[in-house]
Amino acid sequence: MPWWGWLALGAALLAAELGITADFWLAVVGAAAFGPALMGLVGIDSPIWVQWLVFGVLTVVLAVFVRGPAYRKLMAGAEDMEPELLGEQARATGTIAPGEIGEVKLRGSVWRARNDGNRAIAEGSMAQVDGVDGVVLRVRPV
Repeated sequence: MPWWGWLALGAALLAAELGITADFWLAVVGAAAFGPALMGLVGIDSPIWVQWLVFGVLTVVLAVFVRGPAYRKLMAGAEDMEPELLGEQARATGTIAPGEIGEVKLRGSVWRARNDGNRAIAEGSMAQVDGVDGVVLRVRPV
């Protein structure tokens, strides 16, 4: 695979991590794809099996040594914020169906939010923060 293919794969996986809650797994695999991309970029011409081997080894190394500490650090920060966010009201930036993830605006920032209520939260309406799961707010319609 050409170096730019690995680069595109890595970028797509990192972007996908931002769009869904995958607990850093997509970020790990995306970051590992940059290894073969870097090899090709600096001119190391290697067979495809070597590229896949580098990709696999980097994925395992990053998953074992980087993902856990980074995820725990992020979750610790989110848990510290939870008590001060509980009970606050946020405005939905789009309609969020029950059980689905969307976005809300709270304190001037856009947050990812899961609707824990039993009815949809309409765009522009208010939602109450009931908890935090990592970097996703748990909200319900007001």
